[in-house]
Amino acid sequence: MNLIAQGVGIGFLTSVISPLRDDIIKIKLLDQDLPHFVTSIAYRRSHIFTPLQQEILTEIRKSLN
Repeated sequence: MNLIAQGVGIGFLTSVISPLRDDIIKIKLLDQDLPHFVTSIAYRRSHIFTPLQQEILTEIRKSLN
């Protein structure tokens, strides 16, 4: 979130960030020709996710169905 606030990063999972920070604004993508994004995620099988990490992973998996 710090990179986003500093203007050098973007985020696509704003629905799981609560509450949004005052220095970050949410913009809906309403263009007709939306760009396609390719995202990869890798983690060790032994990794124990925090509740936020699990929520993000769940959202990513739901979007792939």
